[in-house]
Amino acid sequence: YHVLAVETSNESEYIKPAQVYPKPSSTAVFIAWELKEDSTCKPGMEAAKCAKEFSAIKTLNVYTGVRGKDSTNNPLKFKAWGVSPVVNGFALLGESSKFVPVSPDRIANVAHVSEGGVNLIVKGSQGEVVEMLFITPKAGVVASKCTVDASLKCNIQVTAATIATTAVPVSPSTNLAPPSATRVLTKDLRTSAKPAPPSRATDLDAPATLTAPSGFAARVAPGPPVV
Repeated sequence: YHVLAVETSNESEYIKPAQVYPKPSSTAVFIAWELKEDSTCKPGMEAAKCAKEFSAIKTLNVYTGVRGKDSTNNPLKFKAWGVSPVVNGFALLGESSKFVPVSPDRIANVAHVSEGGVNLIVKGSQGEVVEMLFITPKAGVVASKCTVDASLKCNIQVTAATIATTAVPVSPSTNLAPPSATRVLTKDLRTSAKPAPPSRATDLDAPATLTAPSGFAARVAPGPPVV
């Protein structure tokens, strides 16, 4: 998903996942990060320092403020966010150097690995190096690259096994785990609460195929960006 807010005057203006389209599962948990010229998320950062949980109980503040009466010298005020589902503690942030970080023009397929992780098939020009950012349950923000081959595609996979142990850890107190997750993120983050049953048969376990900019996760059906 992409969320765009323009000239919102109420400092208490919040939205919930139920207000985006296509409407996700009521138990879906996302992360939201502001899209800026200088990316807010960088490799090695703790997830909570650059992204926020976006769920039924963690709403997103979309206040932007409004420009003054003299619109000539006051540019339009707006903010944009990328919104990505969290599955088994992993979330795809995409290309930090681009205003639209996740696009079907770049990503041919995305699937969540059963043991925890994300697998991408990306498209590009032969010899091009493509770097993607991810949020992970134990290492915060990580980057992974691949070089496009003669098929004009390459593969990027980020799993618990491929993440360096020297990466910056994420404190369990700031972890972006869903409050009623259908499964725990890692062995180290188990809770005593009984997991809720999946909301549908494909929830979390089925691989997902990206067919539109906003629909690239197992929980969410494909659809257009949200404005």
